[in-house]
Amino acid sequence: MRHRRGHEALRDAHRVLRAAEKELRRARTVESAHVAGFEADTVVRARVPFADGTGEKVRPVVVVDATRHGICGVPVGSRRGPGGSIEVDLGTGRRSWARPTVVRIDRADVVGVIGALPERDTAAVVALTRAA
Repeated sequence: MRHRRGHEALRDAHRVLRAAEKELRRARTVESAHVAGFEADTVVRARVPFADGTGEKVRPVVVVDATRHGICGVPVGSRRGPGGSIEVDLGTGRRSWARPTVVRIDRADVVGVIGALPERDTAAVVALTRAA
């Protein structure tokens, strides 16, 4: 019985340590994302709110415009959404679809920088935002 309680305490301590390490990695990623300048072709991972306001999901976002306080971007998903989604190359080897929706995201909600879109995809995303 005594051995079991010690094992549970050790497991709890390990769980706390893993959570702290995860938070530290997240803070370092966010810090590097804040330092980075966002161009019109930058792809970031950010917390994107659901359209109905019930929650959020971390997903790729193609930056269309950036200010000191936040970014405007087009969310990208693995499935074709309704109403004119276009396929874009994120360099992951998987099909990705930019949705015809522009979202505003605070810089604090940017989790990390993925990379940049190819020029042809950037032009298509910019055209998509003008149509939205």
